[in-house]
Amino acid sequence: PQADGRPYSRLAPMNSSDLFKILQDSANQLSRSWLALDPLVQRRLQGLAGQVIEIECTQPELTAHLNFLDDGLELRHGATAAPNVQLRGSAPALFSRMLSVESNTNVEVNGDETLLIELLEILRSH
Repeated sequence: PQADGRPYSRLAPMNSSDLFKILQDSANQLSRSWLALDPLVQRRLQGLAGQVIEIECTQPELTAHLNFLDDGLELRHGATAAPNVQLRGSAPALFSRMLSVESNTNVEVNGDETLLIELLEILRSH
């Protein structure tokens, strides 16, 4: 054990930027793999190409955005200049909103909420 009583860890400490980079890379790879296996979802998402959803998490503090591309989705760290819809709330509230098409008063939504609803319906249908 370490001097403070905690066991030694073989894993190096990771900062939030490194953790987000791993999450971003994994989510983007999963998106590409999933879309390659499901042409119907790929066609539905192609109709959303050029749209952007910005997600601002207040606890923990993190901002990211989801780009709809011709060939899939891309998760990126940071804010974007002109999102079509912006979500703002704590991590639990954002996850709750993601699981329900119904509005969650703990999540502030600014912009085109129909884009969000369409994405959620696509994700739930598969």
